[in-house]
Parts: sequence; C-alpha cells; structure tokens
Amino acid sequence: MNRIIVFFACIILTAFPCIGKSREFAPKLKATLVGHRSQVDHVVFSSGGELVATADGDTTRVWNATGQLLFALDGTAPRFSPDGRLLLTIDNTKAKLWDATTGKLRLSLTGHAGKILSTAFSPDGTKLATGCEAGTVKIWDAGTGVASTTLWPVKKLPRYRIVSRVKRWANTVHVEFSVDLRFVLTRTLEVSRLWETATGKLIEEFKYPVVVATFSPDSNWLGINGPSDHAALLNLETRTTATPSSGETHFLNQIVFSPDGQTYVTGSGYKDYHATLIDVSTRRVTRTIPLAANWSFDMISVYLKDADVLSFHPSSKFLMGANQQSVKLWNTSTGQLVWETTEARTPAAFGLDGKLLATVGKDKKTVLLWEAESLR
Repeated sequence: MNRIIVFFACIILTAFPCIGKSREFAPKLKATLVGHRSQVDHVVFSSGGELVATADGDTTRVWNATGQLLFALDGTAPRFSPDGRLLLTIDNTKAKLWDATTGKLRLSLTGHAGKILSTAFSPDGTKLATGCEAGTVKIWDAGTGVASTTLWPVKKLPRYRIVSRVKRWANTVHVEFSVDLRFVLTRTLEVSRLWETATGKLIEEFKYPVVVATFSPDSNWLGINGPSDHAALLNLETRTTATPSSGETHFLNQIVFSPDGQTYVTGSGYKDYHATLIDVSTRRVTRTIPLAANWSFDMISVYLKDADVLSFHPSSKFLMGANQQSVKLWNTSTGQLVWETTEARTPAAFGLDGKLLATVGKDKKTVLLWEAESLR
C-alpha cells in the first residue's frame, strides 16, 4: 500500500511540477511589525540584513531581524549606508544622518532651497547625493556633512496630467551613483544627465524625455528608455547605444538589472503590461512575463494607477512583482510563477543576503517580515 501511495505521489508531482515548486519556494511569515499610524511607503534593509527600516509620511521606525522595534526617527524615505552604520532620512529641506544602531543623530545636512525628493549613497559610503524640487543636486561628504559639489540646473517640469500620468513619469529629481563611482545620474521629466562625480562636469545629456534610467551593477551600462519608448543600453566606456531586440515596448516605465548584471528587465505595455527579460551580453529577449496593471481614467487622460513594481532577489534567480493587491515571485530561468500572496502589497524588499523579505500588509500600516531562506 505504501509503495502504491508513493508511486501515485510521484506521478502527481511529475505531471504538476508547479505544485512542488510553489511549496519549495514559498517564503514563510516570520513577524508582523505594528506601530505605524499611516500608510507605510518605504521598507529597506541594512546591508547585513540585521536591521529593517520602515517609514510612513512622517516617521521612520527601525526594527531588528526578529521584528522587535528598536527606535523611531524623524523623517521619511530611509536609506542605509552601504556599511549599514548610518541611516538617512528626509525631513523636508533637510537630510538627516543617524547612527543606525543607536538612533542618535550624527549630521543634519542643510542648504537646499526646496524639498528633498531623492537621495543616494555612493557605493563606498563616502559620498551622499540629494536632489530637491528646486532643481539642484548636491553631493556631500558623508563623514563631515560638507557639500562638495552642486549640480545645476537640473530643471524639473510640472506633473502634466495628460502626458506624465500615462507614462507614469515621476514628479521627482532622481539621483544615482554608478557602482564604480565615476558617474552621477540625474533624471527629471524633461531630461537625464550624466555627470563626472569627481569634478561635477556634465558628460552626457539625453534631450528626449527619459522616463527611467539606471546603472548596471558592473557600471558598464546605463539602461535607459530611448526615443519612441524603446529600451536602450548605453555603453559607458564607448558612449555608444545598443538597442535590445525587446519587441513591443510602448508605455515603457520600468528598467531593472539583475544583481549579477546578466539580465536586463523592462516593464511595458498598455493592454498587455508585461516584463521583458533580456540577456545583456547578446541583447536578445529570453522570455516575457505577464504583469498585473490597473489603468484608470482622469478626465480626458488615461494613466497607470497600479502595476507590479519589479525587483530581483539577490541571487538573481527570482523576479518579484509587488502591487497594491499582491506580491509575486517568478523563476527567471523558466518564467514560471512560483509564489503569490494576497496578504501582502507594495512596497516590498529583500534583504541583501536574501534571507528575509519585507512587505506591507493589506491594511497598509503593518509590515510583514518573511523568511526567504528557501529562495537562496
């Protein structure tokens, strides 16, 4: 009888492999973090994965890996330094640097004429960039709080309902360092610019509207969306552009590189919103994955109200999509959906060691901490 049971079990698992896989890769709920009074809009892990910072519109809370609250801080949009020792928050026109272990204020960076909208640590943690709504980006010494360079004018256009919403163009000044520290990228609705970090010299300017742009992990490429909504890869050594054979890319609004730098993913499409996975070395499409998207009407314009926000597991083996209704994981080798939960929603983030996953709960105010060891 036991042999018969085992025999039929093997047949079932062979015929329906997704059953075994979905269980194998399923994260397990570890802790529920309670305390925020309004909607949580940021979740981020320290580099070692031992701390997680969550933020609503006013306050940042720092928890340990077991879900214990350590302290609360002023400001929002938290970001850990690469070594995990500092935590940055935004407080209107100020950027505050805190001791990530004790919660003690280290530095308060002042000097912007408008509200700070974007921040970034350099990969070595020595520099910090902040971009404000007045259109300037400042680069600071993270140890002393002294501003060494101001990049300007980084002009920002208003958020037009008819144009920007359909493209989901962010009403922000985005700033990002390349991993090798050579370049700083600034991006607005009007234009993206590439600057030399050491001198603040303008290196490259993209005069067509660039919805999204980001550096590859090896600093060899800048992923951008080019004219006519086509994804493009700019070689940062030769300054030449390569266009992947990425098929239909209308309404392109997401670009993500895998941590190993081998895969380039775009999110695009109106009626069939999808992720396109592209091999960076060959620029060939390896597969496409259908994504969730919710389009809505605003007077005379159509715009993207909600969609899967894409990110990778640190192993590069799984692609995560998080929207306002669910969180999903796909196997990047097969394109197969391996896990989905409607108990969680965006924002969602993996710890850099891949052991933990943090998501927001359905009530928008709690944060769910998941064990993700099975994904490594």
